[in-house]
Amino acid sequence: MQQTELTAQSVLDAIQPLLERLASLEAPESFVCAWLKTLALPAEALLALGAALISKGANEAACAVFAETVRRHADNPVARHNHGVALQLLGRFDAAATAFRQAAALQSPEQGIASLSAEGVVLRQAGQLDAAEQLLRQACALGQDTPDIRWNLALTLLNAGKFGAAWPLYESRYERPDKPSWAIMDETQWPMWRGEPLAGKRLLVVGEQGLGDQIQFSSLLPLLAAQASEVEMLVSPGLPQLFAGLPGLKAVHAARPRHLDFDYWVYLLSLPLHLGLDTPAKLAPGPAPFTVDAVLAAKFAARLAAVAGGRLKVGLVWAGNPVHANDRFRSMQLDQLAPLLALDVCWVSLQRDLPARDQDSPWLPRLENLGPELSSMADTAAALSQLDLLISIDSAPAHLAASLNLPTWMFLPQNVDWRWPRDGETTFWYPTMRLFHQTRLGDWAAPLAGMRKQLARLSTTPPTSR
Repeated sequence: MQQTELTAQSVLDAIQPLLERLASLEAPESFVCAWLKTLALPAEALLALGAALISKGANEAACAVFAETVRRHADNPVARHNHGVALQLLGRFDAAATAFRQAAALQSPEQGIASLSAEGVVLRQAGQLDAAEQLLRQACALGQDTPDIRWNLALTLLNAGKFGAAWPLYESRYERPDKPSWAIMDETQWPMWRGEPLAGKRLLVVGEQGLGDQIQFSSLLPLLAAQASEVEMLVSPGLPQLFAGLPGLKAVHAARPRHLDFDYWVYLLSLPLHLGLDTPAKLAPGPAPFTVDAVLAAKFAARLAAVAGGRLKVGLVWAGNPVHANDRFRSMQLDQLAPLLALDVCWVSLQRDLPARDQDSPWLPRLENLGPELSSMADTAAALSQLDLLISIDSAPAHLAASLNLPTWMFLPQNVDWRWPRDGETTFWYPTMRLFHQTRLGDWAAPLAGMRKQLARLSTTPPTSR
C-alpha cells in the first residue's frame, strides 16, 4: 500500500471520525497501530494524534502512538516525554520514569526541567520517595522553583512522613497555574491568617479540596477555638448540617459570607503549618466530635433492622468521584467485590451515584440501597451510625465513618494518597480504621482475599461478642 505524507493539521482533520469511534473499540491500541502502518506521518502529526487520544481517554491507544513516534523519531524529546505521560496514565510508573529520564537526557538541564520533575512525580507514585525527592529538589535548584514543582515535592515529603518540611511547600496548592476550583479566597476583604496571635480575633476557616479532606482536618478546629475569640467555617455543599454541630464553631456557611467582618481567614489544610503540627500525635489529636441526627438515625435503624434479620450490617462504598485525579486506580467495579458479596451479611450501599458500569451487575439485588436517600453527609452519618462496619475505597464516607469511631475497612491502591502508609494495616489518623493494600497496582486480589477472610470470621461471631 502506498504511503502518503500528511501535515499535522490534515491528520487531525482526517482522524476526527476515528476518534469518535475509538471509545467503542475493545482494543483501540491494536487498531491504531495497524492504521499507523499505512501512513508515513511527520512527528508533529503523531504527537497531535496522541494528544487527541489522551483527551478522549483512549490512553492505551495514545501510548501506542507515542511509542511509535519514539521508534520513528528517537531523538525527539517531546515524543519521549509524551510517551511517559501516557505510561503514567496507565499506571506503568517505572516505564514512565524511564521515558521521562530519556526525554530529559535529550535536552539541556534547563530545557529538561519538565521531564525531570515528571520523573520525580512518577517515582513518588511508584513509592521511590527518596529518589523522587532528590529529583524534585534538583528541579527547584535549576531555577524553576514553580508552584507545580513545590506542590509535587510537598506531596513526596508528606508521603514520606516529613511533615515539618512539607507543610510550607504545601501552600503552593493554591498558587498553581491551574488554580483549583476551591481556591476562592483573596485578601481584598480580609487578610489571610499566617500564624499571628488570635486572642480576641474573629477567624473564618475555609474548607478545601474534597469532602473527605474537610472531615479529616476538622479535628484541628478545637485548637483554633482555644485561641480565637470566634471561629466560623465555610464548607462545601453537603457538609453544613454535619459541621453545624461541631463544638467551637460559632457558625457554618455554605457560601462566602461577604456581609460579615473577620480579622483573618485561612484554608483548612494550612492549619498544620501555622499551628506547628509536624508529628502524627499533633496532627491527629482525635476524631472531630460529629453528632448524629437522632431522627434520621431512627429512620435508618428501623429499615435496616427489618432487612438484616440479626446479620452483620456492612456498609459499602466502591466508587468515588470520577474526576478525582487518582480515581481510575482507587475505584472498583461492583463485580470485583463478588468474593465479599457472596458472604451472608446484610450489605448496605452508601453509593450516592451508581456508576453506569455497575447498573447491570448481578450483585445489585444483594444490596440494600440507601444511596438515593443520602442528600448530605449528615444523612450519611445517620446511616453509618446504624452499621456494624463500613467497607470502602478511599472516600469521604470512609473518613466520616472512622471519625464516628465506626470500624472501617479501606481498600487502598498501590499508589496511595499521601495521608496513608504504603504498607501496614493501621493509620494514626483513625484508631478504628483498618487498611487493605494492593500489592500490585490495579490488582485487588490480595486485599480482597485478606478482607474476605476477616469478614467471614466476623460474620459468624455472635452479635453480643462483636
